[in-house]
Amino acid sequence: MSEIESSEPRISDERGRGSRSRSRSRSPVREQSDSRYRSRSRSKDVQDDVFETNPGDNLFITGLSGRTTSAELEELFNKYGKVQKAEVMYDPHSRESRGFGFIRMNSTEDADRAKTSVSGTEVDGRVVTVEKVCKICQFKN
Repeated sequence: MSEIESSEPRISDERGRGSRSRSRSRSPVREQSDSRYRSRSRSKDVQDDVFETNPGDNLFITGLSGRTTSAELEELFNKYGKVQKAEVMYDPHSRESRGFGFIRMNSTEDADRAKTSVSGTEVDGRVVTVEKVCKICQFKN
């Protein structure tokens, strides 16, 4: 279509020169799907799968002292069963402990035993709380 046939207004700059008319076409209509509401990060989807398939052997411990290390957590929880992994969470910028961590036990029975034994006890001068990690439990309190 030529500029003469166009019914769109021409836009000129401050020097009086004409510029191309701006297109007023609309974007193509897309089907709405749930994918646009999903996170662009794949890690969230993976985390959801982990929570949904958690057999109950993953524990969350809070109230930790800034001095408590992952090795000390592993040593503490090894008294109640085999520990697959113990990890204290640290602030990425300051490298200071955030006061909580995660422990993955070898079995659900070991996790239950450790939870009841360690929760409410003192570790490095601080009373700690131990809970099972699960999707439903995230918003419990």
